[in-house]
Amino acid sequence: MSLMALLSTALRPIVVRKLKEHELLIEVVHGANRRALKRPALEELHRSLTRLHKALGMPLQLLDECGDAIAGHTPALHAWRGAAYLCAGDDRAPVWFDPPEVSSLECPSAPHVAIPLCPLLQLRYCEAEEVRLSWETRGEGGGWQPVGELASYVPTDADEGAELRVRAVAGREPSAIARELLERTLELGVVRRAPPRPALARRLAAFAADGGVEPRGKIRVMSYNLLAQTYQRGWDGAGGVHSYCPPDLTAAASRLPRQLAEVLSFSPDVLCMQEVDARTFESHWKPQLEARGYTGAFSLKRGVSSSEGCALFVDRRTFELQQMRIVPLDLQDTSAPLRRLLEAHPATCDAVQSLPTIAQLALLRHVDGRTLLVANTHLYYAHRAVHVRLMQIGSLLHHAHAWTDALDAPRPPLVLAGDLNCASTHGAVQLLLQGEIRRSHRDWMYGYLYWREGIGVEKAARDAAACTLRRRGVESDEGCGVEGDEARSAEVGEAADEAQQLSLRSALAVAQRFHLLRLAAQRLLREEWRLSSQSPEAVPAEASAFYAAAVSDFREGKTLLTSTPLAALEVAEVCGVQVEQAGGLHFAISFVPQERMADLDGILRQQIEELRQLADTFPTETGVDLYPGVELASIWQLQSAYGRNTVPTHVLPDYQDALDWIWFDKSHLRLAKVAPLPSREECMMNTAMPSAEFPSDHVSLCADLTWIDQD
Repeated sequence: MSLMALLSTALRPIVVRKLKEHELLIEVVHGANRRALKRPALEELHRSLTRLHKALGMPLQLLDECGDAIAGHTPALHAWRGAAYLCAGDDRAPVWFDPPEVSSLECPSAPHVAIPLCPLLQLRYCEAEEVRLSWETRGEGGGWQPVGELASYVPTDADEGAELRVRAVAGREPSAIARELLERTLELGVVRRAPPRPALARRLAAFAADGGVEPRGKIRVMSYNLLAQTYQRGWDGAGGVHSYCPPDLTAAASRLPRQLAEVLSFSPDVLCMQEVDARTFESHWKPQLEARGYTGAFSLKRGVSSSEGCALFVDRRTFELQQMRIVPLDLQDTSAPLRRLLEAHPATCDAVQSLPTIAQLALLRHVDGRTLLVANTHLYYAHRAVHVRLMQIGSLLHHAHAWTDALDAPRPPLVLAGDLNCASTHGAVQLLLQGEIRRSHRDWMYGYLYWREGIGVEKAARDAAACTLRRRGVESDEGCGVEGDEARSAEVGEAADEAQQLSLRSALAVAQRFHLLRLAAQRLLREEWRLSSQSPEAVPAEASAFYAAAVSDFREGKTLLTSTPLAALEVAEVCGVQVEQAGGLHFAISFVPQERMADLDGILRQQIEELRQLADTFPTETGVDLYPGVELASIWQLQSAYGRNTVPTHVLPDYQDALDWIWFDKSHLRLAKVAPLPSREECMMNTAMPSAEFPSDHVSLCADLTWIDQD
């Protein structure tokens, strides 16, 4: 059998691709079969031909453009690159070396009526405008019918229920043989209609109606946490975080097109997205939005295991993306106050520097010539790490300030958007809202409850007592710690007068009291998420279990300093909320976390103040600072587009809070209108988010801004 018989009378070319620096892929088509051989690029040609001979069953020869045989000792890469034909006797098949082609075709979205599709093309030796796309549908029992030839396709009502596929081949007018050998085909599945989204429809209608005619010079800003698909492994199984949502609604193929439809419905000028999968940015968001006039940039979170990050897109009709910076929020390069704070707490410094959090800073040029600085971020998520988020937002403002200081132009106004993982009462939000944060803010205190070395209160008490005793020539042993030591205290008492004993005991008592409160706060905060999700009927059972643990610890001889249940009960007693238990004993414990922590906040403040006043009476050699935080300030006068929002933007079955924000510089910009938020009831209509209505577990935000000096 001749080579031409194998390759058919259509003279199918031999396709040779250089895969790597030292590897070739030789592809031969004969009949309905494709044979692909990987060969070393630097081996001698005769070895490649011998291997092909074994595969095809006939001797072969490679000819150049002049029809001369290429020597067998020629390196294979050079031989195939310069070859014109592969011959077997008198038969010749053309050789295509690294032809222009579509190397891969990808579309992560399932087809839905009225939602655009735009596949990602990986190209070799050609440009996108040189690729020919063919969209085809097939109904039940029918053949494939062409429905489009553009780079993007929007399935119609007529397509519903039909299969959809897209074919791609390089070349404006590709030949039949080129299509056969080089065309890529991607079957997308059956076209469905997306689930109805009445809450989104109401938001869009209210947004469109608010204000009547759109303001001149409008800047529409949108922020959206997409819920990264990389975390899906813990979603759908029994007990999974999103097990209440059907898997077909949590799948990327379902969520991505619905998220795209939402973004396109709002049509923002500036789009800030968080939890964007690196892969879906390339395969979905970038091609889809670039096809609709956007320019975008993706920034991966830090860390070798990171696979998601933040993405920023701007509409080219409104803005030019001039510069982009990625700001690591690990606080290694931050403001002087935060550096001092971290130097005082090396364990915390190490922990914060390991966080993957980043922010995007983008300098935009508006079509009217004005500039705008946009910050997009997703702050550290841990619920109790309020102090970390406060430091991160302070560091982000520091970087924005430093960058704009270096510009050879007036400082641009700032727009900051993203998932801050902060409610309206948190320090990070207060810093943005008020432009400053004090050293005594409660978030510093709450944060210090979890820093390994505490806030130095115990040391302050020891220092105060030791200083007093040294003034009388009495050496205090370092063993006088928080737990106390009665024998050692007695020895000290014998060596000091009654007033000095009282000073020492008072200092230790205050330190001991604060240590108790710290343990209690840790216990209460640890329980917060669980207790807040308990139904009213479950509270008595929970109280009984907690009481039983306290009784057990008491019988074992534990103290308030070694038993967190006993410590928590002690704090609850001070808070004044009582729960009766069988047996006539009364223990005070509240199951409303906000009330507990508000009361605890006051207690901690009081104890700190008492210790501060006590320590002030004894000049210490170490100069211990009893205020836990540092002062931070912002040069921007920022306003929240949604005000002091308390309507949840993140909704799970056992947790709901307002975590997403859009901020703008109110000295240069004014708020025209915002897209109203869905109610908590709407978000929880199908248990929680995500759902058929909400393709993420966060609500999107959208606000229209205008320049203050705009006519």
